[in-house]
Amino acid sequence: MSINIQKSLPSTAIHALDQLVQAAFAQASQQPVVATTDEIDRALQAPSELDEKNAEYFRKKAYAENTYKSFKSDLLDFVSWSRMECPFPTTSAMVIQYLTDLANKERPQIKEKVNMKPVDKLYAPTTIEHRLHALSWLHRLQNWVDPTDHVDVKAIMRGIKRDRADCQWTGTQAPAFDVKQIKKIVETMDKAIAETEGLINDHNAELASLSQRRALLGGQLQGGRKLRNDIIRKQEKKNLERKLILRDKAYFLTALFGAFRQSEACRLRYDQLERRDNAIILSMGVIKNDQMNTRKKYSVLPTMSNSPICPVTALGNWCAEAEIDSGFLFRGFNRHGEFAMKKIKDKHGVVVEELIQPISHTTANNIVKKWCEKAELPSAKLYSGHSLRATFITIARNAGVLDSQIIRQTHHKNTDMLNTYDRAEQALSASPVFGFADAVS
Repeated sequence: MSINIQKSLPSTAIHALDQLVQAAFAQASQQPVVATTDEIDRALQAPSELDEKNAEYFRKKAYAENTYKSFKSDLLDFVSWSRMECPFPTTSAMVIQYLTDLANKERPQIKEKVNMKPVDKLYAPTTIEHRLHALSWLHRLQNWVDPTDHVDVKAIMRGIKRDRADCQWTGTQAPAFDVKQIKKIVETMDKAIAETEGLINDHNAELASLSQRRALLGGQLQGGRKLRNDIIRKQEKKNLERKLILRDKAYFLTALFGAFRQSEACRLRYDQLERRDNAIILSMGVIKNDQMNTRKKYSVLPTMSNSPICPVTALGNWCAEAEIDSGFLFRGFNRHGEFAMKKIKDKHGVVVEELIQPISHTTANNIVKKWCEKAELPSAKLYSGHSLRATFITIARNAGVLDSQIIRQTHHKNTDMLNTYDRAEQALSASPVFGFADAVS
């Protein structure tokens, strides 16, 4: 049985349908068979990489810098999987195969983890969905047909989520520190600072002794210059070590008490600080859930007199040592012991400016991991930069601080978001079952 569409539809509907079909064919004819790598590179350029604020700049500025960075990483994974130089624009069939392979693949860093269920070693559904968003974003950005809109792609993604739920996938959460662990880490840092300062003093004494010997011999000391240079090199190395420990301690305590996201903590600036008698108030600008900076947001660092874990003291010591009075608070170093710089070039490739760079996410993460290992915490490799934010929320909730007060520091959109930080220890301490057991016993 066949249906004559033209007879079953009014003439106006037939005309509209004809227009839709013609528009679809016109759009399809404009799609490139294969995009070039140069075209993709231009599409993935962040607005900060452009030379002038033209229409292209403002179009790109619709998305955050981190969006370009994270989506570029996701898209590179797709390119690597495809084994093609440039697999764009892609098809829904290719996306389905990619999702299927990704859903059955173990995370590369999972070798560090221990005592995990096999399903928890697989990629999180949110990670897979983020890769899907990256593919969708690129195709929409280039006005290509979005393969992720296909009904089968959406069904596959729902199926992956349901499969993970059926297998009781829980993933891995960055563990929170308890109070004893915080104090042990800071104690380890302070001990390292004291040891480094002792070695620096020893090198100073060696230099003074060497100068005295040269003076007694009338400036003639065989091998004296080489010996002096060796001592100076050792001294410079220890000075850099001391600076790094002071920076690590300041970062650790600032990120902990400020309950910052790692992206926020890494990019804190000196001009955000407002000193008060008993605290430092930080004026927060653009954050994850306020990209347009539409409201005023503040975080507080308390002054804790004579306490080794005082974030204000640690931050002050670091700024004084590194002579920071502007720009980023936490900075990376190059191999020469100088602040890491980013060279800004004009369109001719000439360096026009050098800007001091903040510490990277990798460095911030490694700070936490390194000092957990030095403090010999159990399962030290499980901790990450996010553990600091998780610790603030966990300890504050266990201490009875209201969720509405906690989010004034963490800047979550609502208190429901804090439930994602629930840990087994918190469920134990906050459980009503003990009160029930007392009542019935």
